[in-house]
Amino acid sequence: LITAGLKESLEMGNVVYVGIPHYKSTGDPKGFAFVEFETKEQAAKAIEVGPDPFEENNFFTFLN
Repeated sequence: LITAGLKESLEMGNVVYVGIPHYKSTGDPKGFAFVEFETKEQAAKAIEVGPDPFEENNFFTFLN
């Protein structure tokens, strides 16, 4: 499930990779994702406008 905040963050630059870990036993997503952008500036902008990391199921790590 992509929240509005995550969707807005992903529009901040060129996404190189998105990883969504899942539980092996059920296949359900664990509730967080790893997002890699093309540049550090794009990642910084995504962090700035991104979802609140302290809201439930909104833990995302933006990488470059």
